[in-house]
Amino acid sequence: MKKITDAIDAANERIGKLTKQSKAAEKAKAEAEGAIRKAEDEFNAVMGRFNQCVFPEFSSNSPSKKPRFRKLGGLNRDPGSEGATRDEQDQNYSHDRRQ
Repeated sequence: MKKITDAIDAANERIGKLTKQSKAAEKAKAEAEGAIRKAEDEFNAVMGRFNQCVFPEFSSNSPSKKPRFRKLGGLNRDPGSEGATRDEQDQNYSHDRRQ
């Protein structure tokens, strides 16, 4: 009878330990699922903002609308103004900006 009672007590202790481990595992699983949901939500938010981006459209039919940039210095001249002095480049830039 003593052996049976000891075996029952040992089984009850083991059941208690397994119950605690099971609860800890369930808690860890819930936390992991929450972390996954949070990461997916953050990713979806970023992708949602990305999908709102509008890429600028460039017209390929109008070469006269080519943007002009003012280049300073001798080696950084605008390709369309080879040999132009800096004053001429400044005048061209000012003229282009008024149009």
